[in-house]
Amino acid sequence: LWILAWIDDGSSPYYAGLNLIMVGTVLIMRWRAGDGVINALFCIGGYLGVSLCLGHQPADIVVATFFLSVTAVFACVGLFSYNKLRFREFCLREEVAAQQAELAEGARDVEVKGQALNSALEEIKENEARLLEAEKMASLGRMSAGIVHEVNNPLNYAKTALHALHMYRDDVTAGEREDFEETVSDAEDGVNRVIRIVSDLRSFTKGETIMHEEVRVAETIEMARRLVARDLRGIEFKASIPESLMVAGNSNQLCQVFVNVIQNSVQALEEKGDSSDQPRLDISCGEVQGGQVAVTFRDNGPGIAPEDLEQVFDPFFTRREVGEGMGLGLSICHQIVESHGGKIEVVSSPGEFTEFRVVLPRYWDQARDKARPEHSDFHKVETKKVSIP
Repeated sequence: LWILAWIDDGSSPYYAGLNLIMVGTVLIMRWRAGDGVINALFCIGGYLGVSLCLGHQPADIVVATFFLSVTAVFACVGLFSYNKLRFREFCLREEVAAQQAELAEGARDVEVKGQALNSALEEIKENEARLLEAEKMASLGRMSAGIVHEVNNPLNYAKTALHALHMYRDDVTAGEREDFEETVSDAEDGVNRVIRIVSDLRSFTKGETIMHEEVRVAETIEMARRLVARDLRGIEFKASIPESLMVAGNSNQLCQVFVNVIQNSVQALEEKGDSSDQPRLDISCGEVQGGQVAVTFRDNGPGIAPEDLEQVFDPFFTRREVGEGMGLGLSICHQIVESHGGKIEVVSSPGEFTEFRVVLPRYWDQARDKARPEHSDFHKVETKKVSIP
């Protein structure tokens, strides 16, 4: 201020530099309105003080002060308007942020409720499927009870007739006796086979819930094979299982698992269609860490696509046509095996094989074995090869 007034010698009515300084500080510093007023008063007061000290003409001082005041008014009004706009923008941003947060919270609530609804719907579908499965098993149980009742009487007649035939053995001539005995033996085998099938069907559907009984794996596999023997025609079926091997669980439920896994392999082999390879299903056993038993089902079917492997045990997952299955078989197997303290796994190579492995706790006779034997005869496998006509 002093330099400008001294250089111009008080003859200039308008100090452009001082006006620019006043406006520039307001624009650059972006003060509040009160700070802008203080800055304007400081500039005007400073100019008046310097001008009076230098003895400028009153007219020049009035004109210069007027222009400085006008500039100060514009600067302060502009600063006030700018701050008001900034405050309004800040409020709008806060309001928008609050609305966005509210919308995000609402979206999360909708997503959580949607997931809960989907879970509830899935649970309802699973419960409906279980009820349907239970009703089907109950119907099968009633039907099997009727079959047992109706078939047992003719079987008893047949067994009585065979016993009577044995009584006439000595009346047959020596030349015909061999054919006679062979025919009677075949008839007895057929009757006994029917008896075993009926017994298996009755045991399979009576729904026992004992979970820690002694279950012979070989017998349970054989029971499952007899139940699906018709489906195994044309398939090379081989079961390599130790006759003495036992697991802890429920024989009927484990038979249901084995039946479902075998049927799954049979359906896969049927889907493979014409092939130069003989359809084959191999069942074997092996011991795994922790005193458990692994029953392995391996077929040379078309395999399972990699993207489907993680879903094969999910309820209602199926790649078959509508009406050919609900996709519950393997899911039920998974639940049954887990309830036995085991696990079921699957590995597959598309176009080559599919292998299901059912891991179950081994049964140890505490009365006979005070401790687990250090050297088990588990690997002394008694192989049984079954050919299905």
